[in-house]
Amino acid sequence: MDDLLHIEPLSELNTYRESLRQFIDAGRVRAHNLFPAALASGLVPMDEIDTDDDRVVRVNMPRVPAEELKVTLSGRSLTIKGETKDDGEIENPRFIRRERRMEIVSWTVDLQVEVDADRAQAHFPDGVLTLTLPKNEDVRPKKIKITPELMSPAPSKEGV
Repeated sequence: MDDLLHIEPLSELNTYRESLRQFIDAGRVRAHNLFPAALASGLVPMDEIDTDDDRVVRVNMPRVPAEELKVTLSGRSLTIKGETKDDGEIENPRFIRRERRMEIVSWTVDLQVEVDADRAQAHFPDGVLTLTLPKNEDVRPKKIKITPELMSPAPSKEGV
């Protein structure tokens, strides 16, 4: 009975998600063949990095042209949307196999910290979107200088 109290469903789901990501990264299966687009977008690799001054987000967005990317910031919520389109190079194609489809990926991330949207920067080299979001001054860590005069004196040995 005690075993039922120690179940960690989120841990189990993360393990499952990571296993699926490894299959997709190895090219054994395509995300859009497993899930609808809304769920497959959760498998798009993303890194969120915290520094003293910034929150940095990196997202792999292959085949998404820069003009089809939309990034919005509302409070602590960052939303990234991207769309791939059919290249339309061949008229009336008869597909034998079709894995490169039009896809829309969209997700929202809680940054867990207030950032300054006016100073945000975005770069998109080689299909990797990198967002540098400066933290608001009031949430940045502050260093407190300690001077010897402000420190309390060590206890004297006379009272021992």
